[in-house]
Amino acid sequence: MELKMIQAMDAYYPHVDGVVNVVDNYARTFTKMGDNCTVYVPDCGKYDDALLPYRILRCKATATGKELHLPRPELSPGVRRQLLESGADIIHSHTPFMMGRSAYRLAKRLDIPFVTTFHSKYYDDFLAYTGSERFARFGLRYILELYNKADAVWAVNSATAQTLRDYGFRGNITVMANGIHGSYPEDPQQLIRRANSAYPLPCEGFEIIFVGQLIWQKNHRLVLDTAARLKKRGIAFSVTVAGCGDNGEEIKAYARSLGLDDRVKYLGRVTDRELLCGLYLRSKLFFFPSVYDNAPITLQEASLNRVPALLMQGSNASQGITDGVNGWLCDNDPDKTADKIALIMANEENRVRVGLEASRTVVNRWEDIMPAVKEEYIRLIKNKKCGK
Repeated sequence: MELKMIQAMDAYYPHVDGVVNVVDNYARTFTKMGDNCTVYVPDCGKYDDALLPYRILRCKATATGKELHLPRPELSPGVRRQLLESGADIIHSHTPFMMGRSAYRLAKRLDIPFVTTFHSKYYDDFLAYTGSERFARFGLRYILELYNKADAVWAVNSATAQTLRDYGFRGNITVMANGIHGSYPEDPQQLIRRANSAYPLPCEGFEIIFVGQLIWQKNHRLVLDTAARLKKRGIAFSVTVAGCGDNGEEIKAYARSLGLDDRVKYLGRVTDRELLCGLYLRSKLFFFPSVYDNAPITLQEASLNRVPALLMQGSNASQGITDGVNGWLCDNDPDKTADKIALIMANEENRVRVGLEASRTVVNRWEDIMPAVKEEYIRLIKNKKCGK
């Protein structure tokens, strides 16, 4: 059964984050499966949509002065008309904000199912951007309005589903995992050589990699404080950071204040997938102590390349990780975390074993996930037609 679907998100290329990655992979994989997928997003700046193998419809947006843009779907009646005439069977929103609400109104008008996935710790976002707990609580009430109206609410793992319940959602939640494409490369050394040529290591020693946005919510402070402890102990190591974000300059300034210019290298956003793969492959440890992320794609990318991860104990991102088996867990304490990394460094054979186990147990592939997604879409479509 060929499906026609709309995937909605409130940011898209050239902006890059984990959810953009998810929407892109939904669209690519469904297109390969022979389905018809339209991605409905705001205009976020100069980007050649013809590079993508699926249809993009962009509504107008207002630049906020930062990397993101404020969607203005009400200013794009032509786009709305195309969506209404698309013959869509189902609409899936990956945001509870303006684009999600616009997608919900479209689904109501077309009388088709509306699915939405809970991706992010929005309370943390509200608190970080406003500094107001009162506003953060108001923000939760705002997003719950949409989740309560949806025909189906999904979360990327059970820990993330619990976060949404903690926010006050009382409906059913279906867990639908994220995934990645690809396999371990046939010639990893060639990719490592290319990465070394493009991004030379700042110094010799044990290489740690962080891939993600440069925002404080990702816990860059622990990464840098731990690096400072390792340097003070005279340990040979380096940290490579791939990504950009709103707090980039502040984070780099903090690294300089700790005297880490010779140990930490900031690469900016790495869009070349082979280069990024090479960066993972040359690394010994993926250090991602974020308590903000739910199911980071970067964790799966590192695991695919047999790079074990060090994650924050109790974080949603750490679900499925058993300390010392398929990764490691740490506390938000730079001294204890430095101790943990020193122990990892001391046993290379064990580090390799943990990386291999991660490649077997952490990685989900879109090719395996999407048939289940499609089956659930079909069930929702049939229920809608039957008035359930």
